[in-house]
Amino acid sequence: MGETMTQKSMRVIYDRVSKAQSSLADRQTRRQMERTAHISDDVRELVDWYIEVRARHLVTGRFGKAYAPLIRKAVRYDNLCRLVSGWRYNESGYEMAEAMLDLMQPRVTTTGLEKLPQNGGCLVATNHPTGLPDGLALFDQVRHVRQDLALFVFADLLSINPNAADLMIPVEWRPNLRDRSAMRRTMSIAAQAFRDDRCVGIFPSGRLSYWNGVRLKERPWNSSFLRMAKKHKIPIIPGHIRARNSLAFYALSQISTELRDIQSIRELQNKYGAKFHITFGEPIDPDSLLGDQDEMATKMQTYVERVLPKQPERAFDPKA
Repeated sequence: MGETMTQKSMRVIYDRVSKAQSSLADRQTRRQMERTAHISDDVRELVDWYIEVRARHLVTGRFGKAYAPLIRKAVRYDNLCRLVSGWRYNESGYEMAEAMLDLMQPRVTTTGLEKLPQNGGCLVATNHPTGLPDGLALFDQVRHVRQDLALFVFADLLSINPNAADLMIPVEWRPNLRDRSAMRRTMSIAAQAFRDDRCVGIFPSGRLSYWNGVRLKERPWNSSFLRMAKKHKIPIIPGHIRARNSLAFYALSQISTELRDIQSIRELQNKYGAKFHITFGEPIDPDSLLGDQDEMATKMQTYVERVLPKQPERAFDPKA
């Protein structure tokens, strides 16, 4: 029996849909191959090195080969390589940060941005809830006021793009490389930024906040930022960043620092369109910070964590 008109029409439609689906699959495959082809060997080597630095025992230990596929999946390896490819060849740290922001599209809002000095040296000290995205969120807002921000960051980030030295003040965190020479180098770069009257951003805890079962808890603040502000006679701008990582990050943090660091790489990729809110407090005269500096750093940390986000109009009181 011959085909009815309805059967013939259905067959034609089916053939067209099949061809369209096949064509779409081919295009998707080609795009995937093109993206992968653009990942150079030096980028892959850099990403492999970066993962090893963050999870040395997992990568090089007895079960390293068995863990490798799991680690690559955890950090979204191909996507991470593509991200690094896009950032590695920027001509400056500012260009690199803007490229990151264009890709991540964070939704950053502020309270009290007008309290940030439009010129002259200053030190912005904030909590550190999410990692690298905190610095990007700060950069995103400070650039509306001034174009000279410098950020304290882990030194291995400069390996992604050495041209980013105009934006980054590298802090060596790896125990085998953290010596007096590295500390002097960091302080020398920071001192030059202060002499140039730049706005410098610092996370005094030096590490990410953790979940204590009730709320995010900031690690103890190092008082070195107070000494820098006093030495260079610059005001401190306290800041509170409201943001968070995933539950997986906080859960893994309770198990292993290396699992936490692996997850932190994934967290950067999870921040597409993420919300950040930064509250800036009134400038603080470093000469008003008398007494034991470690105690003063603790007071300022408490103010940033508990007071500033709820009462942004309330200035820090060193005597409280």
